Amino acid sequence: MTSSYVSERLAEAARALDEIDRLLRLAPSQGGEATRMHAVIYRLMDAIRSLSEAIEEAARHRYDR
Repeated sequence: MTSSYVSERLAEAARALDEIDRLLRLAPSQGGEATRMHAVIYRLMDAIRSLSEAIEEAARHRYDR
């Protein structure tokens, strides 16, 4: 694959990291509301999953050259 493809995937990983950071900062402000906290945790899990997939895909294409 092209280096631009890898760059796009790494940019996606960076966006996922930004989302993780944002969610971690949001979590303490949720107080004791368990329902809202669960929503934050699920969104955080999705962001981590996206990050993992983007990194794996970028690494796979980098070494498949």
